[in-house]
Amino acid sequence: ERKPIKIFIDSCGGDAFGTVTLINTISMSKTPVYTINLRDALSAAGYVFMSGHKRFSFPQSTVLIHSGSVGYSGDKNKVDVMRKHYDKIEKSLDDFVLSKTTIDAKTLKTKAPKEWYLTAEDAIKYGVSDRIIESLDEIL
Repeated sequence: ERKPIKIFIDSCGGDAFGTVTLINTISMSKTPVYTINLRDALSAAGYVFMSGHKRFSFPQSTVLIHSGSVGYSGDKNKVDVMRKHYDKIEKSLDDFVLSKTTIDAKTLKTKAPKEWYLTAEDAIKYGVSDRIIESLDEIL
């Protein structure tokens, strides 16, 4: 029997490439991983939150799903190659959201490019979170 690992999240997000590594690691873990959204699971942190085997939200927490930010530099050919690679990463993250939530492809395609903020209640509605906690005893 494995004792669950609890990851407490309050983050504005981060790097998409590092996020893919972290969500893959959590998803493949045989040890249960519980993610707890204290306040903000924005952008990359939202994916980390969604990767939990069980996902808990504080009542006033927020999740941001969006298309991310990116910047490229270099000559045209290098920029084209980097853009194509980032597009693949973005597609894999979209597929991840679709597999971990009840969000359908049409809703994701419509809402994500416009900075889609989900309240704790919205996160429950769309299967992003499993439960809104009412007491710390529920997660400690």
